[in-house]
Amino acid sequence: MLALCLLLPLAQEILAPKSATWEDLRTAFPASWEFPQVDAREQNLPSARFEKRLLELVRTPLLGSEDENDAFYLGDLITICRSFSWRSEYVQTILDSIAPQISRMDFRLLEDLFLCDGLTSKNWGPSKERHDGMAFGPTWDLPKTFWLNHKGSRSVEQAATLIMADISAIKKAEHAFTNYLSYAENSYLKVAPAVGSYLRVQEADSEDCAAACLEVNFKADLPFPFTTYKMNLSILHRTRPTEDLVSFVFGRGDDIHWMAGYDRYWTIRNRVGDAVATLLVRQLAFDLSEVPERSSDRQEGLRSGIGNLRRSAEKLFDQSWSESKDGTGTVPFFPVLCPE
Repeated sequence: MLALCLLLPLAQEILAPKSATWEDLRTAFPASWEFPQVDAREQNLPSARFEKRLLELVRTPLLGSEDENDAFYLGDLITICRSFSWRSEYVQTILDSIAPQISRMDFRLLEDLFLCDGLTSKNWGPSKERHDGMAFGPTWDLPKTFWLNHKGSRSVEQAATLIMADISAIKKAEHAFTNYLSYAENSYLKVAPAVGSYLRVQEADSEDCAAACLEVNFKADLPFPFTTYKMNLSILHRTRPTEDLVSFVFGRGDDIHWMAGYDRYWTIRNRVGDAVATLLVRQLAFDLSEVPERSSDRQEGLRSGIGNLRRSAEKLFDQSWSESKDGTGTVPFFPVLCPE
């Protein structure tokens, strides 16, 4: 907690959580708001290919096989590249050395994820794409069988990044709303968690929980000739048997057609099973009313959200003097820090 306080201005409030039941959470965040991963026939949506390839990179060896002592995992590659402080010239040489042994698709993904010294520099901003450590999948359209009354674009953007922090640090950084106004190239004018909206379905004898939800009111600036937009964003964190954690978002407001999506988190391990990083995969659809947007505009929005979160989480984790914790199958405790 001390490390978290070091990152924040003094003018802040902590939003107290309320103990809740699953029924309470479903009232606050209905199941119909959860962004889908399969269609009505249980067939995978276009997002599945990007996510499946990333999950295979996390779970299976890059080189060798699982039954070999010298199997080389994504976590081992991360450890080597971190030892060179992610300097792009060294990382590129390392990636080139394994290129003949992996597919061209995997090599491109690894380049996007591992060339990240632009993101870690003090001068990084979301408008700067070079070496930002983010891999973007193809833009896809949500089928019209979902949210039948929705008007506007159905385009969905997808991106991933490696975060050198555990899920606990990521969630603490994500809910430190006092930091949002100082994010790189920030456009936020107001970030205000709603009083009484922080609900947690508590696990017995643990500060972690099975699920949590929150409501946040945003106001943000828009480029000329537009002015601002407001949005009420509902957030749901919950675990599922096949993954560590998934976080859903659903936005409402007169200034937006819709906002919906999710983040998935997977713990990355080295060959001996130690947790060394977390892979974040984000699917997000966002369409402002009366504001024309291109895929590049939405991707810059993802770059801002993911990049600033990664930078904050890694800084917090580095200052917390703690070892990385595995994904435990629960939602870790996080304080919700609000600007006064």
